[in-house]
Amino acid sequence: MAKKTQLFAIFQAFLARLLFFVHSFVAIWRCTDVLGNSKLWLLTLSHVALIIETLITCCFLIILLSSLLRFSPAIFIFLSASVPPIWFLELDRLDKYATSVGHNNITAVTESLSNIQGITIPLKLSPSLWVTVIEQILLLFLILGRWIMPKGEISRDALSQLLFVYIGMSSDIMELFVLFEEEQVLQDTYLSYAILTVWTVSLLQFCMVLTATKNPKKTRVTLSNTNENTRAAECRPTACCGKFCTTEVWSIFVSLFFQDGPFLVVRMYVMVKYYLITYNTIFFTCKNMLVVVLLLYRVFVVCTRVPGEEESEKETVHQVTVQNMQRNQKLNSIGLSARTPSPETVAPSGEKLGLVFQSQTSGMLGYHTPKFSVPL
Repeated sequence: MAKKTQLFAIFQAFLARLLFFVHSFVAIWRCTDVLGNSKLWLLTLSHVALIIETLITCCFLIILLSSLLRFSPAIFIFLSASVPPIWFLELDRLDKYATSVGHNNITAVTESLSNIQGITIPLKLSPSLWVTVIEQILLLFLILGRWIMPKGEISRDALSQLLFVYIGMSSDIMELFVLFEEEQVLQDTYLSYAILTVWTVSLLQFCMVLTATKNPKKTRVTLSNTNENTRAAECRPTACCGKFCTTEVWSIFVSLFFQDGPFLVVRMYVMVKYYLITYNTIFFTCKNMLVVVLLLYRVFVVCTRVPGEEESEKETVHQVTVQNMQRNQKLNSIGLSARTPSPETVAPSGEKLGLVFQSQTSGMLGYHTPKFSVPL
């Protein structure tokens, strides 16, 4: 059974890398056709690194699953092979937009890939649509590849949450190219380079496996007194500094500095310099601003959280419950309770006998009947 599991994991690793290889090869193929430069085929040298990584992964799968948990070299190699052709295609499209009078001359013509030893893809699209399809399939294959690849020590729950995060990230990343629909942006070469750079940096998030999933161990907390509360307050700065090294805080910083922060800066620059006040620009700028504020607030909450604070609140509730039990016991002793106490007839093994009291409190929506036991 273990051997079948290993073979299936090897098949998953190979299939994911096959998707990466196909997409990067088609992107380089399209880039070579558009620019007419055969030297661009040298970009396929990155496939050698992908093949070597695939062989190493398939031969030493068990070792890599435990060691390469926070970084994915396959995704990094895939991005290094697919991103440069997309850069060339985007810059070529921007040049054509800048030199043409209207967009109809570009979008009206449909093109297909050239023949390579009699092999071609029977698909005809406009030049602008070719670039958009390659960019969207890049993000799609990143999500599918991460789903197909062996999950290693990551739990299924953490993997599912990570895939949902990837979907949200992909949607936000594609929204950045909405800026290329504005004429002012198309005419600014440096701004176009800045947008492509920010887009490239945001893709590096997919190489990192940082999840905010947290499964703290449940521990018992005794009733705290004044001295313990004082010690907890004194230890708060040290605990705050240590929490910066947690996975949750690092994942927040990655999202803040790799995506939401740069996206907000680019959109604010476009609005201030070009007075580009449109619905899309305002909406996405406000969204990025809100996300940045929420991420910073989340960091503050995590770093100022006192260890055992939730357990202390539960203990406070327990103290109030015990006091109510003692009060109800006194009321039962003078016959003011709604129900009379009933003694236990059978005690569990190794436990003391006691009296079980039952009080009834009414509410607007119904009745709640707590039970408690007082040892003799």
